[in-house]
Amino acid sequence: MLYKLSVIDEADEDEVLLAENEALRAKIVDLEKIIGSQQNEMMLLKSSTADILLRLNRLEMAFDNAASIRREPQLESHKPLPPRSSQSAYAISNGQSTPKSSTMSKSLYVPSNSGKTHEDDDRNNKLLKAPRCVAGCRTTKWQTTTKVADHQLNPLRQEDEDSRPPGISRQDHHLVEQLQPFQREAYSHLQQIEAACMFRRHHLQPRSKGVAQSLNPTADQDAPKIKPPKLEHVYGFRGKDVRDNLHSLPTGELVFFAGNVVVLMNSDEGTQRFYEDHTSDVRCIAIHPNRLLIASGQATRHTPDKALLEHRAPITTTEQLEKQLEEAHTEAHIRIWDSVTLSTVKIIGGYKAIFDRGIASMSFSQTDGGNLLSVIDEAHQHSLSAANDAIYGVRFHPHQKNLLIVYGKGHFTIWILEPKNRVLHKHSLSFEGRDKPKSVLSLCFAEDGQIVTGDSNGTISVWDSVNGAMKIIKQAHNVHPGGVYALSKTKKESIISAGKDGVISEWNAEDLVRVRRPVDLPDDCGVPRRILQHYGQFYLSTSNNSLLSGTFEGGFSQIISGDADDVTCCATLASGAFITCSASGNVKRWNTIEKKCDWSKNFGDSIECCSIDHTSTLLLIGCTSGQWSFIDLSSKEQITGNKESTQPITCVQFSPNGVLFFVATKELSAQIYRLDASRRFHQAIRIGSLPSWIQSADWDAESKFIRANTSVGHYIVWNASSGETPDVSATRDLEWATTNCRISFETSLLVHSTNGISKVCRSQNNSLIYAGKEDGAIRVLECPVKSVTAGYHEIRGHSNTVNSLLALSANKFISNGITDCSLFQWSHEDSF
Repeated sequence: MLYKLSVIDEADEDEVLLAENEALRAKIVDLEKIIGSQQNEMMLLKSSTADILLRLNRLEMAFDNAASIRREPQLESHKPLPPRSSQSAYAISNGQSTPKSSTMSKSLYVPSNSGKTHEDDDRNNKLLKAPRCVAGCRTTKWQTTTKVADHQLNPLRQEDEDSRPPGISRQDHHLVEQLQPFQREAYSHLQQIEAACMFRRHHLQPRSKGVAQSLNPTADQDAPKIKPPKLEHVYGFRGKDVRDNLHSLPTGELVFFAGNVVVLMNSDEGTQRFYEDHTSDVRCIAIHPNRLLIASGQATRHTPDKALLEHRAPITTTEQLEKQLEEAHTEAHIRIWDSVTLSTVKIIGGYKAIFDRGIASMSFSQTDGGNLLSVIDEAHQHSLSAANDAIYGVRFHPHQKNLLIVYGKGHFTIWILEPKNRVLHKHSLSFEGRDKPKSVLSLCFAEDGQIVTGDSNGTISVWDSVNGAMKIIKQAHNVHPGGVYALSKTKKESIISAGKDGVISEWNAEDLVRVRRPVDLPDDCGVPRRILQHYGQFYLSTSNNSLLSGTFEGGFSQIISGDADDVTCCATLASGAFITCSASGNVKRWNTIEKKCDWSKNFGDSIECCSIDHTSTLLLIGCTSGQWSFIDLSSKEQITGNKESTQPITCVQFSPNGVLFFVATKELSAQIYRLDASRRFHQAIRIGSLPSWIQSADWDAESKFIRANTSVGHYIVWNASSGETPDVSATRDLEWATTNCRISFETSLLVHSTNGISKVCRSQNNSLIYAGKEDGAIRVLECPVKSVTAGYHEIRGHSNTVNSLLALSANKFISNGITDCSLFQWSHEDSF
């Protein structure tokens, strides 16, 4: 049976005020998000209204022109040009030709050649009606086979070039002059928005050029005919900011977590199983005494740095509703689940909001078969105020009933529970002497029940808890300079310790004398977090998000190679392996067949972006220092580079033929370089005066054009040989080698209809689009996305923004999340 400790300690007024202020700040953040969303909708509404007003005036002018033409028969034999097509249409569907009497085909231009009749004119001009765009405006587009070069301007309609504002056509300028003042203001606002293809909060504003004319953006598009992707392997490990992150099971499996996923890994067989029911990042794990049940606690999603989950699937049955409610636990909560079937047994918290921010530590009671579960959360207002400073762990005593130990920064406390009255009695323990430690960092229990602690002074202490004295009986001073961060009992009744000095030692539990020679850990492993013995091996988790295994005789090596900082970018190799780069300067090569890291090397600077050439031998990295460099992947050496700017490099991209590469910085400029056979580079084109810094880029298959997205949503295409923006007709039907740009023909309707798209990628066979979101979800759609209501498969595993997506093959891809150390490999199969 599971009890909830509901004893309320006396809370100070300051603590209550702090909790109220925190709740108020959270509400203010939510209100700011709502206001920002409403402002964006108002802006879109204003632009659409101005567009409608402009179109109405065009219609009125067209009717006036038709009446004028009927009054002037000498002009009827002239061949008209089509009016300027609307630039607010996303896609145009085929329609029927207009009747010969339609006044919409008349023009303000008069050609010099009048040899053809009206019948030829009506056959050449076609009016295509477009569906209603998402903004709600009706769009039209005209096509003609008439050659514009054969026409001259009508002198009766020609306007002074100096009086027309730049960027506005003569026809629009003539219409604007006849608008009312408030209509002019609205039109001016529209022109500012239409200055470029803009995104606001990832919503595409109503402008698009060069769209295929056979598309209907409101038509149905089914989800891809594949089975929903499944998690195949987890390469990441979270250790930088958590402690209870490593446990073992009798099945031989290790239990740890990354992102929203709890991993059960058999290191001998190289297999993994996954518990995937969490909705936010897992923070701690506790194993039930029966060694079958596992409790895992997660953080809340209701924080300013996380996006709330979005659900678009309709609910048609009560079973779907129950499943939705179960999955919608976005508050901090605990899930107790079966480690064999991976099914949830019990949920504590959730929408009941028992816990406020996140679960810091948990422990099952040991003497009564695990009937009690103690929980330390990160809320400002606790059910029981255990300490004012950070709490590092809570443990039930293995032999003494109802005895609870809590330790952390500036405190070490014993709690005794009275089950009948549900009262907890607090007893604070103190260290003797002048040089008292600031924190108790680790704790374990000896075989006879004595409490063993490691503190920030590097001292190991043994406390007598059996006789009730609760005092120190043995100490080993300064055994780990910097602090004793991990303690564990072995099967030989000895104590294993690991410290900030990167040394692992084994001690006799009776007199704290070293049993054997210490072992040094690798230099780049970081600070130990937790150590345990499992089937003759020692396993150690570290603050660098790594997992090590080894023995005192053979030393330790990494079985999961993590990064101390976030993984910022990824790139795939021709062999199916992939490269990751991190903000700490690490470059790693991952083997997707053996599911391991082949090699890792640190290059100093924080890496922001990367790209691999067509031979998979040369890696181009861009750093936050403004330096970009080439790395030879065979020798793992940096061969050349250039200091491009004092600002960070934001985007690098090799061309498909490997001759050119693109470099962009936050100085609002970009360069196109040429690389010769001897790996010497020469600047080919410089692109300046960008509206915002470049976020992503794609080359076309022939390495002649490059397209890019800016941080605020501009879509720009350049000619690689001249650096100029080409005509729309030159790039309309290009085949692009990759799909890294969120704003593109392949994905623009997805970005337009879905909030928070952070990253996109195309499968190797060009049939699928993988789209990562700010809430950590990944959607799989058909490529290209041709409808704003396109069907998709959605998977979840990341707790925060999907930072990288990488296609390995036609049915495998890699995803990476920021802040939660999640690096996942997914796979999917055809559904037929």
